[in-house]
Amino acid sequence: MKLAVITSDMFQQALSRLSEGKLPLAAALKLREINRVVYSKNKDFHEIRIGRLKSLAEKDEEGNPIIENETYKLSKNNLDMLQNEINKLLEQDVLVPKLSMKDIADIKDIFVAQHELAMLEGIIEE
Repeated sequence: MKLAVITSDMFQQALSRLSEGKLPLAAALKLREINRVVYSKNKDFHEIRIGRLKSLAEKDEEGNPIIENETYKLSKNNLDMLQNEINKLLEQDVLVPKLSMKDIADIKDIFVAQHELAMLEGIIEE
């Protein structure tokens, strides 16, 4: 599964909705592990992104990143460099545990929309 999917709001919302339902123990344990991996990868991605933003931002006289309108001020070259780095990161494959259809087939109290199901396809196997 691509990091871009894991970091998307739509994936996060779909996973959250799935996590809210009552699940059989085996499925709940797998889902807990999925949530741990997703949380960890999201945290790592955002730490890397913020670190690169700070290092590439224009600096004030004291060497601190300049922030204007709640945004780090970047030169055009540094903005392009950051965007390329972020795109490469987001294309990385992440090994995420999967739920089997057998684990979740009989659950009756979880409802998902088609767009949520599309986001969850990477963690559900036939």
